Amino acid sequence: MSYSRLPGLLLMLFVLAACAAMKNTPAQERVENDIATCKSETRDDVTLERVTPDGSFSYRLATNQIEAQRFQACMESRGYRFAK
Repeated sequence: MSYSRLPGLLLMLFVLAACAAMKNTPAQERVENDIATCKSETRDDVTLERVTPDGSFSYRLATNQIEAQRFQACMESRGYRFAK
C-alpha cells in the first residue's frame, strides 16, 4: 500500500466511525414513536420527512382533509401544536 493513500483512508475511517456513533436525540425518538402511533391509530398514509434534534418535524399526508385533521388531532393529544 502506498503511503500517499494513508491520509484519505484515515479520513474515511474517521467519517465512518462518526456516522456509526450518531444517534437520535430523545426528542427525535419521541416524534418518531408518536407519529408511528398516530399513523397506526388513524390508518393515515403519513410520511415523516424530517426530524430535527430539537423535535421539530415535517411530514406529508397522502390523504384527504378529514384524515389530515384526524392525524393532527392525534398528534395534538400528545402535546404537539400545528400552525393554523
